Amino acid sequence: MLNKMNKIVAATAMVCLLGSSSALASSANTNAVITGAESVTISDLAVGDFAAVTLDGTTQDTKATISESTLVDATGTGNGWDVNLKASEFTNESAKNSQINTLSDNTLTLGAVSIAAVGDSTAIDNITVNNEGVNTVGGAKLLDAGTNEGMGTYTVNMEPMSLKLMPKEVKAGTYTSTLTLTLSQGPGEV
Repeated sequence: MLNKMNKIVAATAMVCLLGSSSALASSANTNAVITGAESVTISDLAVGDFAAVTLDGTTQDTKATISESTLVDATGTGNGWDVNLKASEFTNESAKNSQINTLSDNTLTLGAVSIAAVGDSTAIDNITVNNEGVNTVGGAKLLDAGTNEGMGTYTVNMEPMSLKLMPKEVKAGTYTSTLTLTLSQGPGEV
């Protein structure tokens, strides 16, 4: 019986020796090279004509729509950006025999501006949205994304613009203005 026990102990010891192993650890570094876009982009500004007006001797308003824009910051810098809109003076070239052929500054007002993040873009919580009148002097800053804000893709919507026509200055004819949308990289001052 003692001989049988010695064999069991020897077999168990051999199984234990055969079942043991030593673990080897190995590590390696890996890199992900990321290249950013050269600049922030916004789709072209598309503005409809103002609705036609028949003068009636009172102050009247006419509206024009602005199409949705897509703004993309894929620069990977986190420098931020700002968007400005400026309008040139409304001029009526067909107003004959008159010294008044322009509309006053600040007769153009922009409807509310909104911005929405697409996908995993940074949240819009810290993007400043301004709803101001647009004039010929300095324009209006519509959006401002500070440092580490505004990274990704966004849709920008603007409610219709309104043009105030005052009987003391409006002449029959066609008034024309040029709207300029400017996108600048880096945070601006609001």
